[in-house]
Amino acid sequence: MVYNFVYLSKINTNMKTKNLVLIGATALFIASCSSSADSAEASEETSDAVVYTLDAEASSLWWKGEENENHFHTGNVQITDGSLTMIGGSVSEGTFTIDLTKITVADPMPEDKINYLISHLQDTSFFFTAQYPTANVTVNSYNDGKMNATINVLGTDLTNDIPLAMNTTEEGATFNGKFSVDFADTKMPYITEVDPKTGEPGAKSVFQFDLNLVLKK
Repeated sequence: MVYNFVYLSKINTNMKTKNLVLIGATALFIASCSSSADSAEASEETSDAVVYTLDAEASSLWWKGEENENHFHTGNVQITDGSLTMIGGSVSEGTFTIDLTKITVADPMPEDKINYLISHLQDTSFFFTAQYPTANVTVNSYNDGKMNATINVLGTDLTNDIPLAMNTTEEGATFNGKFSVDFADTKMPYITEVDPKTGEPGAKSVFQFDLNLVLKK
């Protein structure tokens, strides 16, 4: 009888130990599943697309065009519409519209000369706004401080890596930077046709820009 009691005690002890191990393993499995679900949910939340829309009044795009280093003009052109989509803090896509019919000139000149220059920029010599009133920008990506964007102007696609500093907040995002765009592929007459008197084009094909892009959620 003593032997049987000892034997049964060992069996009960072993069964209790196995049950404890089984309960512990089950608890760990449930906790692991719960943690995985929480992680998946958190990952899904951080990967949600966030759309930022243009704040046109706060944004600006300054331009500078030159015939030579001593003869140049500056002004502003208006960004009228646009949005940018970000996923997990990375730029996914974006589109913007630049209204070329709203070019301004900041040169200290008489008003009639300013009006003449604006008309010159908008006629067939340059942007031919009667047929191409806007430039449409498609954002392809943003990596290492550069925004890869395709600008459609005069029906021609110009793809550039634009150096821009990005800053995001709870309210929105900003992109700021200076860059240049070469319009030679557009075949604008004033930058491609040579003046017979000087042997040079009327203006350089490369324009300088200073962008302050403000977006809000």
